[in-house]
Amino acid sequence: MRCLCLLLLFTISRVKTDATQASMEKPDFILINNVLATNNRLTALCVMDGSPGKVTCTLYVGNTSVTTETTTGNTCEFEVTRRQLDEDTGNFKTLQLSCDYQTNQETGGQLSPRSDPKEVLLLGPLEKAILRVTPRSTSLKKTIRVSCEVKGSHAGVKCQLYGDKIPLKDGRCSWNMTWGELMRWTGPGQVLLTCDYTLDVWKRFPEAEGHFERRSNSVTVTVINRRKPGQQRRTTQAVKEKRPEDLGHVI
Repeated sequence: MRCLCLLLLFTISRVKTDATQASMEKPDFILINNVLATNNRLTALCVMDGSPGKVTCTLYVGNTSVTTETTTGNTCEFEVTRRQLDEDTGNFKTLQLSCDYQTNQETGGQLSPRSDPKEVLLLGPLEKAILRVTPRSTSLKKTIRVSCEVKGSHAGVKCQLYGDKIPLKDGRCSWNMTWGELMRWTGPGQVLLTCDYTLDVWKRFPEAEGHFERRSNSVTVTVINRRKPGQQRRTTQAVKEKRPEDLGHVI
């Protein structure tokens, strides 16, 4: 019997809470910027419909409360650091942020429904790519090995290779190329190769790309259009030894 009474009280309390929340509007949640670097601050707004009086707003990461702000207007403004949202500052990470608000607790405060969540990207450290080319000088039919190395463990890395600032190859971060392939784009002589990379997450957060310098060191390679030994000399000598009568006559 006692258990039934407790269950009934819990149910009534839950129904009252749900009814109260249903009578309050869900706030709008606005991110002023959705990319947060390690040493920067994030600004977010929790906007209520009308002016509910004195309210306390709460900012959440997932279902965990991060901080609160009190206002007598219709907007709470949060300003938080990266470390407040996540203490691991060494990696890229996406988080879901949201907010709700509660009216004056002294007069039996009511809690609003949670806002729709918004996604924010926490930036981690990124280093320049490292370009390695072996060998750096060889004949046309030889194969060279080109690799664009990216430090750290990042998901969805795509690399781009440039020759004299002209895009040559993309996608993977290592290539086997012949000098003939390289000459199709650049011609014989010396070529300045560089590379950089992108992360898949930047498709959703394109503004994040401008926070980093990713272009690699430059590597100069030599494309040699080398003839077989003696070929040029034999051809020249053969022309010299031909006599006029050997060249035929025009009738």
